[in-house]
Amino acid sequence: MNKKKIGIKNLKYCEWMSEETNCFTATVTVNDEDFCLAQDEGKGGMTYFYPIGESNVYELIDELDQWCKDNLPKWKFKGLPNELDTTLEIVVGRLVDDSILRGEYAK
Repeated sequence: MNKKKIGIKNLKYCEWMSEETNCFTATVTVNDEDFCLAQDEGKGGMTYFYPIGESNVYELIDELDQWCKDNLPKWKFKGLPNELDTTLEIVVGRLVDDSILRGEYAK
């Protein structure tokens, strides 16, 4: 397994627009290098990931998502019988939650 350290930086959180999920944008890092941008509109939908710069390398984002599923612990959701994969969206969501709780974000 090629170990990866996934993080976020440049978190911008909009509390007043957060309805069902956190409304935010952030830079996702892998091994302390900028990797992609994450954005959630805060309306209960999914988090979207975009390549940084002029590259159009969505395949690398898909590969990181698959790495998360293959290498990170599964988790259980109350009421569901099966364990679920830890996706890139779950990882980033947890990092955003932690940063918001610590007050580490721009408005």
